[in-house]
Amino acid sequence: MSLKSDRIAVVTGASAGIGMATVHKLLEAGIRVVGCARRPDRLHAMEQEAQERHGRRCFVGVAGDVRDPATIERLLSTCMEVFGGAPDIFLVNAGKGLPGSILRSDQTKWEELFQLNCLSALHQMKAAASVMLETAERHAGAPKAQDIVVLGSIVGRHLSPVNPVYGATKYAVHSLAEALRRDLAPHWIRVTLIEPGTVATEFQDAAGYDAAAFADYERQIGPFVTGDDVANFILFALSQPTHVHFNNVVIRPTRQTYP
Repeated sequence: MSLKSDRIAVVTGASAGIGMATVHKLLEAGIRVVGCARRPDRLHAMEQEAQERHGRRCFVGVAGDVRDPATIERLLSTCMEVFGGAPDIFLVNAGKGLPGSILRSDQTKWEELFQLNCLSALHQMKAAASVMLETAERHAGAPKAQDIVVLGSIVGRHLSPVNPVYGATKYAVHSLAEALRRDLAPHWIRVTLIEPGTVATEFQDAAGYDAAAFADYERQIGPFVTGDDVANFILFALSQPTHVHFNNVVIRPTRQTYP
């Protein structure tokens, strides 16, 4: 199967890691993408690269903080203004980590963590679902492929002593994704939850994880999964016929036994 190139995607957390890798894969498949991140310089560079590589305006960056619902609305309106349609792919990806146990993690970062990983994800899911339900109603006679892909984490399934506060945000996201899947499934809208294990991206550095410990862990269980590995599966899931749904997938390094 292959993706239809007339589709429009929104990707949050688009300037690094799994988000950026997925943007590149979508563009290679001919999909037009609106990407959001807080780093306008990176988004501008991605716009230029996409124009040069694909010979058309196929990627538009929207700089902003997805904790603000107004930013999410800007993403949807940009799809209409630039590409002439509502998104039928929405990757809920923006998020951050936090090392440390409940006793040792930085409690001044707890509120921001839950705002970004939980509340923002909830706003993104609702906004995407609302526009996709409108599209589904217009295509009731011939179901149109529409997908919301949510990035969870393996530590939202199995408790990790290394980062349980971060894991708690992902437990919440997993519950929300499943609830939304049940709401939207009758309308042919797929909600896919991806639970990565350990992935080699900028995520660990940005969250302040111990670099030496992380390198030692990779020697034990590596090589780690890459952003491209996760993006490849996302594209595979999106390319399935409308009646086929990989709704919950764990992607781990082969030698990662736990979590």
